[in-house]
Amino acid sequence: CRRASHFAAMSHNTYQEKWTECMQELMEQVQIEYLPAEAAENGQSFDLGFQHYALLYIKYLQIYRKLEDCHNQMVHPQKRRDIWRVLRSTIYRILELKQQIIHYNPRSGSRFVALDEVLTDLKLNPDTVEWKVPRYFLDDKEAQEEIDDKLVKIDHWLGVFSMSPDPHPLLDEKDPFDVNLTVDQAVAIIQKNERGRMGINRADMVCSFRKDTVRKEERSKRAAEKADGADDLLESQVLAATRIAAHWKRKVDRRRFLRMREEEFEFLGMAPPRNNDKADIIEKMRKHRENRKKMQEDADTVYQQALKEQLEWLQKRKGQDIKADLLEERRQWILECYQRFEKNCQFPNDFDEFYKQYDKDEEDDADKGKDGKG
Repeated sequence: CRRASHFAAMSHNTYQEKWTECMQELMEQVQIEYLPAEAAENGQSFDLGFQHYALLYIKYLQIYRKLEDCHNQMVHPQKRRDIWRVLRSTIYRILELKQQIIHYNPRSGSRFVALDEVLTDLKLNPDTVEWKVPRYFLDDKEAQEEIDDKLVKIDHWLGVFSMSPDPHPLLDEKDPFDVNLTVDQAVAIIQKNERGRMGINRADMVCSFRKDTVRKEERSKRAAEKADGADDLLESQVLAATRIAAHWKRKVDRRRFLRMREEEFEFLGMAPPRNNDKADIIEKMRKHRENRKKMQEDADTVYQQALKEQLEWLQKRKGQDIKADLLEERRQWILECYQRFEKNCQFPNDFDEFYKQYDKDEEDDADKGKDGKG
């Protein structure tokens, strides 16, 4: 039990450090995003081209992978919600950058972007730009409800425009067997191929017949020569030993070849390693992730229950006081409006003006803060 808690604490620290690293990298990306504006203010030129947006796109993808992993494995409920907001903003920015690199694509008019040269310059693997769907789309209840609502809207508008809800297979509807041939032309081609096949079979039969004839003649000659002389026992023993040795060498070479093939497959990663203590590391990682997901669900349940209890406590203990204070504020505002328009005694049409006074207070506080800094 102590060992499990020790590993859980190590995992908490790992994902906390990864989250901190992601936020630092995001701050660096924000500074890079402001480089064109700063260059314009200083009267300098900045090349906003394919290379610039491709570098931003790749870097945001790397940050997105780390954030998605943190959100999927972090246990703390409040931290997961903060990561979720940052993760969604990162996804939005990645989609915007994808549109930009499509716009500046060297192959104009194509939506397929080749980032091979950029990856080579950065010395990164091609899997860096592979898009990975966020796992919270299926795990989180709120995201699942949002997806279900969007699916209902899509089905509604498909019905409005009389479109089929079935996905398009994106296949060529042209018949692959349509070769623009008449029946007579097709029959002539088949007859030609059949004649050629029959000719090849006849030639193979004649060749094999001649080889069999030659073998029989050689066998009969050897038998006649042995019949003329005495049977040499030593010669037959040597021949038998030679054949046995040849068969044994062939078997040994085959075993050696199979062993070399297995070793090469293990080296290339095409076969699992033999007698390796770390072979089950993937299974252990999977179990560890499942345990963290269970811890995550339990922590989220406790958090939701605590929120509910705090809300009930607030409504029970402070609800009436808060309600009375809010009503008093609105009554005072109505009285002030009556005093302002006491000649006509006009009642305000709506309560928008009541909320605007708080906006004015915030603007005044902001102006005072700027004056104090100046």
